[in-house]
Amino acid sequence: MDSIGGKSHAGPRIGIAGMLAVFVLLSTPPDGQSQKDVSSPPAFDVASVKPVQPSDPRGSRTGFSMAPSSDGVKLTITNATLLACIERAYGLREYQVSGPAWIKSEHYDIVAIGPRVGTKQVWKMLQTLLMDRFQMSLHRETKVLPVYELVVAKNGEKIHEVDSHGPSGIGGDKGKIIAKKTSMAQLAEVLSSQIDRPVLDMNGLSGVFDFTLEYSRQESPLDGRDANDPENDPFPAPLLPQALREQLGLDLKANKAPLEILVIDSANKVPTAN
Repeated sequence: MDSIGGKSHAGPRIGIAGMLAVFVLLSTPPDGQSQKDVSSPPAFDVASVKPVQPSDPRGSRTGFSMAPSSDGVKLTITNATLLACIERAYGLREYQVSGPAWIKSEHYDIVAIGPRVGTKQVWKMLQTLLMDRFQMSLHRETKVLPVYELVVAKNGEKIHEVDSHGPSGIGGDKGKIIAKKTSMAQLAEVLSSQIDRPVLDMNGLSGVFDFTLEYSRQESPLDGRDANDPENDPFPAPLLPQALREQLGLDLKANKAPLEILVIDSANKVPTAN
């Protein structure tokens, strides 16, 4: 793209009237599209939202799938609660959403077709769909919640910084995390998806690292203890915290911190007609 400034080039001079004409052309929406349409939130072209009957035999199985279609992209959501849809649409975890109790119990099937766009845009279109069909009213607020701080263990870290050039990524399967040129902030984000509360990067380790973390996913009850008490660790050895200490030299420290949450002020249990 040509930069602004630098050596000027000869060309036709445009008067004030011509400049106004060019401005009008550039600022006028395409034929059949109003200015309101231009500023409207992204939306699917067509969508079906249907409540799942209590007698449905699928039980608690929920599915989200996205695939190309002849008309663009097709999003299919099966047997999902409104809470699950909100989590996926806004990129949140359950502890980051507050609302009526029924958003965790009522299930819905959604099929939506829209223009072929990237994944992030599809989730923005799902936000628009949920707001419209469930007549949702929401706001964001800050709340002090239990968290884990990812810190260096007492005996020091066991990982070493590597060159940041080349392919990078973090992923894995159940009970295993494989990281290549991964920052501690990225690890904290992945750990947040594995346990019951957010993980904050507080270890001060900069740069990127290669490592493999293997741990047990066996659940351990709290034996009646309060899960929101920072002193009560629901992951006794040999689960995730011990694996972090022994393999990476990192630890999870229970604490509390202010976090932003999404509050659903109101929503209709029965979606508007398709």
